[in-house]
Amino acid sequence: AAGGARLAAAAANAGGEAQLEPLLHALSLFCAARPELVAPHIELLPTYLQYDSYAPVVHHVCDMLPLLLPLLDAPRRGLLEKLERLLGALVFRVPEALLGQTIAALCAVVAKSRNCQLLHELLSRFCQMMVRASEPAEASRLRDQLLRSVLSAGLLCRHFDFEAPGASAEALRADGTAVRYGGDFTRTVFEQLHAFVPIAASPGDASAAGSGAGGLRGDKFTIALYALKAIGHVTCRRHDLLLACRATLAAALGRTAAPQLRVQALSNLSELVRQPAGGAKVAAKVGKEGREGREASQLAADASAAASGALQGHQAAILSAMGDARHAAVRREALQLTRGMLEQGLIHPMACIPQLMALEVDTSRQCASLAKEALRALFERHAHMVSSPGVQLQAFAAAHTLQAELAALAAAGGAGTPCDSPGAAKSPGGAPDEAEARLPRLMFELLLPQRRERLGYLKAVVSSLYYEQLGTAENAGRGAQLCERAAWVAQALSALPYEKEEDLLHLVFQINRQLSLHAESTLSAFDAALGGGGGNLEPAAAAAELGAR
Repeated sequence: AAGGARLAAAAANAGGEAQLEPLLHALSLFCAARPELVAPHIELLPTYLQYDSYAPVVHHVCDMLPLLLPLLDAPRRGLLEKLERLLGALVFRVPEALLGQTIAALCAVVAKSRNCQLLHELLSRFCQMMVRASEPAEASRLRDQLLRSVLSAGLLCRHFDFEAPGASAEALRADGTAVRYGGDFTRTVFEQLHAFVPIAASPGDASAAGSGAGGLRGDKFTIALYALKAIGHVTCRRHDLLLACRATLAAALGRTAAPQLRVQALSNLSELVRQPAGGAKVAAKVGKEGREGREASQLAADASAAASGALQGHQAAILSAMGDARHAAVRREALQLTRGMLEQGLIHPMACIPQLMALEVDTSRQCASLAKEALRALFERHAHMVSSPGVQLQAFAAAHTLQAELAALAAAGGAGTPCDSPGAAKSPGGAPDEAEARLPRLMFELLLPQRRERLGYLKAVVSSLYYEQLGTAENAGRGAQLCERAAWVAQALSALPYEKEEDLLHLVFQINRQLSLHAESTLSAFDAALGGGGGNLEPAAAAAELGAR
């Protein structure tokens, strides 16, 4: 308590912005940990919402207000009015990066003051701007205002329940009498936002989502991206609207969609994971205002089921995005979403373990690090699943495919360069270490204390080197790819961190076993490819014949 008082006093007596910014930052961290100790000093905060004088510290104040206001039983009316006036002006002035914090703070103030009319007027103003900017004659002139209105409308619907009892607005008739009106304002805003994202004609249709020919371009693409982000804010509170935008999300998650749309769609789904109790909070609020407890619980259960169904319905697209070699940002967002779904129990570990293992060889350091953290956590809880031989074979195949695609894109012009590493320059003499680091080895390290599972892992990996059916019709044309994968697996085996002689002896034994079982049939296939006799062709002609076949 004394520390909070000292910080508040120091912020009030700060001589300039250079001193004020770190003080308010420290106060916001203190408030996040113990808000009840900062609440007595809330009267000092409105001073720092004057944007002209205190622009660098506004976001710290906006972060603190939603934590402090619910703790006040009867805040002073003058304080609430001052906060409403300052925050209402900031909604139109702060950069877009601070818009979410500002609107969240304003909605927290209105929740205490009960001045719902202010938020209704703001929402009406943003919706009118969206209507005006939809006209072709005004589209280019009002572009910036439209983008801000789209984002602000979505944030208002996320942080305030316009359909709650007592949240209706008031309007004046022509004769001057006041009338209160209500309705499903959030659904109306959602439908208006959804009209700006025309990227799906039917569920799963991603043909119109690309940034190439036939897709959205220029200002229309930017507006669609903002509208998709605003839809994500709306559905954080109203999970029942997820079904209405299912086709849009499916198109945005499609492999042919623009990477910005894929990242935003994945971010929308991540918000559902980060706020699983959003529907429960709304239901609890309704229950306090007169609904029976059983009905409130049912509302919470319905909201949770809608969010879970949306996440599981797009599971295949999410896992596919984890292997998108073209864009590191898409892989990273899909990986974070998958980790959240694992924590919430919304995806079976067996469905995503191979993809997580494959990301160990990602050239993006952040993706590789996040994937390793997720694998370690899974190994602690589901060691038998992670160490399953079948999973290891799938993981090696996925890792080789991802690394080959990343290398091909980098050779074609750097399209696969990770976004978290500046450039693609390699340090002199660092190629061997870098190549070794990109081979899968984490699983073997995790199994070092477990003898039986470790030896089973080596046996499973060696078994992937068996390609007796290379010459069959179903594998025609894939021989070079399979041999290249076998060479890569052999290189990965040679780079594992062996600590015991038994592991090396077991590896040699398994390799000899594979040769003794399958070498004769493989050599017979080569002999047949060379013409049936093996000696009928000169060595150079035999090599050319084999390569052609």
